[in-house]
Amino acid sequence: LRRMTYRIGAHSDVYAVALLLYALLAKRAPLEPDVEPHQLVSPRVFRPECPLGIWPYLRPCLEPNPARRAGYARSLKRALEKARTRLIEEARAAEAQSDVVLEAWAEQHTGLAKARRGSGQQDRALSVTDENARIGLYMISDGVSRSKFGDGAFAAEQVEIAALQRWTGLEKGGTAALELNHAQRADIMKQISRSAGKRISAEVNAKCAPLANEPNQVMSATMVAMFVVHGEATIGNLGDSRAYLIRDGVMEQITIDHDRTTDALRMGLTFKEASQVQMGTALTRVVGRVVVDDDGTTRPDPFEPESFRLRLLPGDRILLCSDGIADFAAGAGAPPNETDQKMLETLLEYEDPARAAFELVVLANRAGGFDNISCVVVAVHPGQ
Repeated sequence: LRRMTYRIGAHSDVYAVALLLYALLAKRAPLEPDVEPHQLVSPRVFRPECPLGIWPYLRPCLEPNPARRAGYARSLKRALEKARTRLIEEARAAEAQSDVVLEAWAEQHTGLAKARRGSGQQDRALSVTDENARIGLYMISDGVSRSKFGDGAFAAEQVEIAALQRWTGLEKGGTAALELNHAQRADIMKQISRSAGKRISAEVNAKCAPLANEPNQVMSATMVAMFVVHGEATIGNLGDSRAYLIRDGVMEQITIDHDRTTDALRMGLTFKEASQVQMGTALTRVVGRVVVDDDGTTRPDPFEPESFRLRLLPGDRILLCSDGIADFAAGAGAPPNETDQKMLETLLEYEDPARAAFELVVLANRAGGFDNISCVVVAVHPGQ
C-alpha cells in the first residue's frame, strides 16, 4: 500500500498531463499500455519542425522516478511558462537578426579503452572560422569501425577533406562568397556528402573490387556539420554523430539520430516495439553508401543530410560530437538523461570553448573511453 501511495498522487497527475502535452507535440499517442517513461524521446523525432526549447522543460515532468519528477501542477505550469518565454524571446531575436561573434575549438582522443585494444582513431573534427569570426564551418565525422572493404578512418577523412575543400573554395571568393543563405548552406552539406561518397567508392573499386553484393560491408562514416553565417546556422547530419544546443542553462539535441530504433519510431512502431528492434543502434544513413553492380564494382548511392535551421543567440553554446561522448560521458549503459546531464555540467562549468572541449574528452575517458572521442564546442558572443 505504501508503494502504491508513493506512486499515485500529485506527481502522477503531472505525468498524465505532461504525457498528453507530449502526444500533442509529437502528433502521436504514447499512451500505450506498456510504455515506459525512459523510452520517450524528443517530440522532434516525430516532428522535426517542433521548436527547440520545449522538450528540456517538459522532460523533467516525465521523469521515470516519481521522487525526481515535478511534484505539483504549479511546477508543470512554471516549466511551460519558461518554455513559452524562451520561444517568444527567440522569435524576437530572430526578427532583429543581430550579428554574433563565433569562438570555437575542436578536440579529439582515441579513447582509453579503445586504445588499449589497439584500435586507432577513426574520428575527424574540423573547425574553421573566417577572420571576422562571423562565419564558420564546423564538422565531426566518425568512421564506422566494422567494415569488410576499406577502413572507417579513411571514410571519415574524406568527409573532412571534402568539407575543408568546400570552405577553402568559398573563402578564396571573399566574404561575399561565404555569405550563403540556408538553402545554399544545406546544398554545401549535400556536396560534402556526395564528394566524400565518390572518393570512398573509388577507393573501394581500386583496392577491393570485384565485390560480392555486400554494400553494407563497405567503409562509411557519420557526419554532423554546422555552417554559420551572421548568426544563422544550418546544421546537417547523417548517422548518430550529434549537435546539441545549450541555451539558458539547458541542453537539447538538435539533430535526429539515423539508426534502426529511431527509424522504427518514425515509421510508427510503438515505443516497446522500437526498443526491441534487433541491432537497434545500427546506422541507417551514412556517408559512403554504395550500390554494387553486376561486375562487382561500386557506385555511390548517397543519402541527403537531414538539415535544420537555427538562429544563434549571444550566450549560446553548440556542441558537435561523436557517439564516443554522446553515449559514454556517464559510462557505458548509463541512461541518456544522466549522460546529457554530465555533458551539460561540463559545458556550463567551463566558459572557454577550448577548455570545455578538452574537459568533455576527459569526461568520456574517465567514464571508460570505450570509443573514439571527438567534439567541437562553439561559443556565441554578442556582435561588436
